[in-house]
Amino acid sequence: MSRPARIYYWLVPCAEDANRYSKVISRLAAAQGAPVFTPHVSLAAIEGGQPGLAPCLELLAGLEVEPLEIDMTDAFTMSLFVRIERHPDLLNARQYMQEQPGAISSRDFDPHLSLC
Repeated sequence: MSRPARIYYWLVPCAEDANRYSKVISRLAAAQGAPVFTPHVSLAAIEGGQPGLAPCLELLAGLEVEPLEIDMTDAFTMSLFVRIERHPDLLNARQYMQEQPGAISSRDFDPHLSLC
């Protein structure tokens, strides 16, 4: 029996910021033998269906967040990252997604953009 599809929802930076972050991610990946990936902030994962996104998109429209610090952990998905501001609209969008059927959460929401 197959598992239901799991969809990951990301927030991606504007083109200018994405270009800058992409360069950093590519250089770090080359130096560390690590994967290259699209700059993003993971918002949510939903299994088995697609939520209505209109309320979430409304909360995120025009959102601008500030980078707070560069940090690192032992977790693979948070090896080296830029922690970002816990903006109320971002937190409300995350809460909305967590309330959707099939929402998956393995840890507290710590908004960040991974670098390596």
